[in-house]
Amino acid sequence: DTESIFYQHFDDYDDFIALAFELAREADPDARLFLNEIFPSIQIAKFEGLLTLVTRLLARGVPIDGVGFQGHFVVSLPDYETLRERLQAFADLGLDVELTEVDVSIALVDDAPDPFIAQGRVYADIVSACLDVSRCTGVTTWNAHDGLTWLDRDALFSVTAPHQPTLFNADLTPKPAYYSVVEAFRSRL
Repeated sequence: DTESIFYQHFDDYDDFIALAFELAREADPDARLFLNEIFPSIQIAKFEGLLTLVTRLLARGVPIDGVGFQGHFVVSLPDYETLRERLQAFADLGLDVELTEVDVSIALVDDAPDPFIAQGRVYADIVSACLDVSRCTGVTTWNAHDGLTWLDRDALFSVTAPHQPTLFNADLTPKPAYYSVVEAFRSRL
């Protein structure tokens, strides 16, 4: 938005982002600084734009330690190979990468014979893509259980509720997705 205070006071959008990282590094030299973005795993334009931005910032010497891919899989499912390649592209820049805010809407797999098993396979692919990139340092889910999901309350997504996007039912019973994630990790031991 060209009306924002940032555009009014900075000649270049990169300058604002660079300043934020520089000030953060100054405030805490030991903090790991990540640029976190939604949808680079499923939207090519987001991925390419983020890769270009981060490459420019690194060339300027901006202190970025990693990139987070927000994993709100609510409009499209991730593809294992595409996800792995995109994570690897940032690792190839010398950065750590993480999958953050991961949730997988059951609505995206509700045509499967068992949607919860299908959701579990998606979660296993997400974790496996991270495990197959040496600099992928974490996978973080968004919320502890289905009863707390933001998707069922968000005006844009509530029309397709319930989403049941987490690893646990509202009563904290593990779902097939939980066991798929555990197995993805165990398979690498």
